[in-house]
Amino acid sequence: MKNKDRLYAAIVEETYNPFIKRNCGKTIRTYGDLNKRRLTEPDIDARIQADLAELKANADLAGRLKAQTLKERAAVFESNNKPDCAGIYNYGIALYRRLWERLGLDVWFKQYRRNHRLKFDFDLAAFFLAAMRILAPCSKKRTHEYSGNFVFDFSSLTQADLYETLGLLSRGKDVLIRNVNRGSRRFTSER
Repeated sequence: MKNKDRLYAAIVEETYNPFIKRNCGKTIRTYGDLNKRRLTEPDIDARIQADLAELKANADLAGRLKAQTLKERAAVFESNNKPDCAGIYNYGIALYRRLWERLGLDVWFKQYRRNHRLKFDFDLAAFFLAAMRILAPCSKKRTHEYSGNFVFDFSSLTQADLYETLGLLSRGKDVLIRNVNRGSRRFTSER
């Protein structure tokens, strides 16, 4: 890849993305500015070719490297009260998580979980369903299938957890709306 007269190298895996209905690249390993790397490592070109051959021969290694690279990139979005980062393909959800926290919804859902002794992460499930309604509206079954395509690790959620969350949200709708309104008033008064 060339950018402003600099040559960058990366190993990229192309896959079809059903959300946007086209191919997308997932970076497995980056090497940075090749001109600078060639000064410090004269054999960098041969190393890249060797790495590529090794990744083609070992699919498990490719998966681990992809997850490691993606976690390093996702570290920018980490905060104390967000779910653990995992492999990412959609960073937009991090912006919605920030808004979710600014509105105080994470606190409300965690208290609800504690008070009602829920066995699954109610905050994570409710956030995932709300964000998917904005980012990629689809059925609950499809939502669960796409749970691995985001910055946050939603793998702990089952499809049953998502359906149970819908029922809980429906029953607590009035209280939830009051909390969202209270959070938005707080959020706008800070500005």
